[in-house]
Amino acid sequence: MTEQTASPPRFLVRGPFDDAAHFLRVDRIVFFWGDGFELGGVTLAEVARKAGAVRTSSACALCVPCEDPATRAAALGAFLDEEDHTDRYTLESGVGALSEDALFSITFGDGDDAVRLVFDGGGRQDWAFVAALPQLDGEDPRLRV
Repeated sequence: MTEQTASPPRFLVRGPFDDAAHFLRVDRIVFFWGDGFELGGVTLAEVARKAGAVRTSSACALCVPCEDPATRAAALGAFLDEEDHTDRYTLESGVGALSEDALFSITFGDGDDAVRLVFDGGGRQDWAFVAALPQLDGEDPRLRV
């Protein structure tokens, strides 16, 4: 008996997007790319709007529910430091509004005890954010919109 695994979801678009793409329902599509791998930016946002997107954003704010936000955020920060991503994120407690420079963020918890890692758009902070994502596996991260 062989083990079967489910295929990841895929989108197949053939021909000009305006003529060929027909989606029955898509609630949310998230694209990530790092420095030097621009996949469309403004063009990709325009394609999404033509496909019916109500909102597009170049920023990504994740929220992760947890019982001990400070400990969880410190653990992720330690992982990033170990992976040579020191100084590519800022650890904030008592979180308020995100600064305009924040391109990506991961907030642990909600309310007064929430702790957030912020990755701004300068330099290689996006690589640190992408490195952090697999560490959230099984923690039910949500996009904050």
